Amino acid sequence: MLCLTGSTTVLGSSTSRSRRSPSQHSWRRERDRVKLRKATSVQRQTGARSGPIRTPAYQKEKSFQPLTEEQETRHIQKRILGKSNQDVSALGLGCMGMSTNYGPPRDRQEMIALIRAAVERGVTFFDTAQVYGPFTNEGLVGEALAPFREHMVIGTKFGFEIDPETGQRRGLNSRPEHIKQSAEGSLKRLRVETIDLFYQHRMDPDEPIEDVAGAVKDLIREVKVKYFGLSEAGAQTIRQAHAVQPVTAIQSEYSLWREIRKRKSCQRAKNSG
Repeated sequence: MLCLTGSTTVLGSSTSRSRRSPSQHSWRRERDRVKLRKATSVQRQTGARSGPIRTPAYQKEKSFQPLTEEQETRHIQKRILGKSNQDVSALGLGCMGMSTNYGPPRDRQEMIALIRAAVERGVTFFDTAQVYGPFTNEGLVGEALAPFREHMVIGTKFGFEIDPETGQRRGLNSRPEHIKQSAEGSLKRLRVETIDLFYQHRMDPDEPIEDVAGAVKDLIREVKVKYFGLSEAGAQTIRQAHAVQPVTAIQSEYSLWREIRKRKSCQRAKNSG
């Protein structure tokens, strides 16, 4: 099971070597520049060197050269979704902010270009949901990825009752019949025949998680969904759902305030494979 978080984690070895503060670096660099200017001025006035002019080490370093798109593609690592044979880029692209939640929707053509630029750089994993927009973000992702569809993995989410006229949320709804209706809508908007990864967006207290997992299991049998995921789920919920239909991925917004609870969920995912 793949545990996804809404944060970027940088892994690396720690070091005990002390580091100078930024202010110390800037002071030393300015001192070196002054020395270099003075020495150069003396050389120009006398026509001869009064001694070797030392160039600070940081000025000897090669200038930064950005990676080419081909190099960037090679550098993106891959992850396997759960126990499937489906690999995805370790770095995925969440598309929610292109349509909602962070100000007005962005220009559609610009966002399509952005998504396709991510594809060119090796990203193969994209995240959306029915409630983003609502519905418009799925349509955006579907249009942007249509030319590359067979090489991409798209995760989308169900679990809210949305007024089709006003777009307002009416609350949570993970009844099996609603899940299946939601799947049909996502298939059309994403322009696909099968949804790669279908998450329950939020737990519905009125619907047993076993029934939710059973509904997605039916969709998998019908080849309308490939994999089942959970978003913001606790360890016990993951365990109960996994017993009915293997949970391939869990997605959580990760923060220091929720670290302990998320750690339990991720450990549960790891133990389940």
